[in-house]
Amino acid sequence: MGVTTACPRVVAHRGLSGLCPENTLPAFAAAISLGVDEIELDVFRSADGELVVCHDPTIDRTTTGRGRVGDWSWPDLSKLDAGGWFHKDWTGVPLCRLQDVFLQFGDRVVMNVHLKEPGPDGAVVRRTRELAEAHGVCRSIYIAGERDVLEAAVAVAPDVERCCLEGQGDGTIVEQAIEFGCRRVQFWSPHFDDGMIAQAHGHGILCNLFYSDDPDEARALYGRGIDAILTNYANRVLPVAGGLRRRAGG
Repeated sequence: MGVTTACPRVVAHRGLSGLCPENTLPAFAAAISLGVDEIELDVFRSADGELVVCHDPTIDRTTTGRGRVGDWSWPDLSKLDAGGWFHKDWTGVPLCRLQDVFLQFGDRVVMNVHLKEPGPDGAVVRRTRELAEAHGVCRSIYIAGERDVLEAAVAVAPDVERCCLEGQGDGTIVEQAIEFGCRRVQFWSPHFDDGMIAQAHGHGILCNLFYSDDPDEARALYGRGIDAILTNYANRVLPVAGGLRRRAGG
């Protein structure tokens, strides 16, 4: 498998989203070509049960369509333009499904799969597990979510690594991660402190941070113990992480 677990890590937030239309195959490909450790993507369920990669519950902001992802079937969603909103040069780039990302990049990078909803009876979580199994990527993805998603993940995808997003605003995120047996927490700046990092590390939990696009800020965050930084501009943060790794190795 062409993935690494070394720290510090760079997570391309929605792909190389500062330079490409977010949550599209070109955005993920561009980030991976730069050498990121992970890509982060967001998932909603379509009306016909497909797992669609889209950040918002609606498609209004990033496509030529209107309405909720869950009100559209995949054949109709697949015809929408998901690139022109970003820049005219990206016109015609389509939406993609989780299975498309697994197929294209599953053996090349770790994937932070942010499930925005568990689905009825955990259907979104269950289908994520099934797709991961079918594409042989169970060990190179992790499911990120809030309480409803984590509860479903424990029930229907217990062997897929979990990342806790619950408790970001009230300071309980590490306790929630411990409760749900998560391997990671994902702090949301500025709702964390050094004590929370130490608490997570004391329980063997890796610390993600959303987000930083500034190299100097990223260097300081890594220095405080953050293991992985989500960024819209992986090209800016990768040299920082690479330098720290080389220094540690030397």
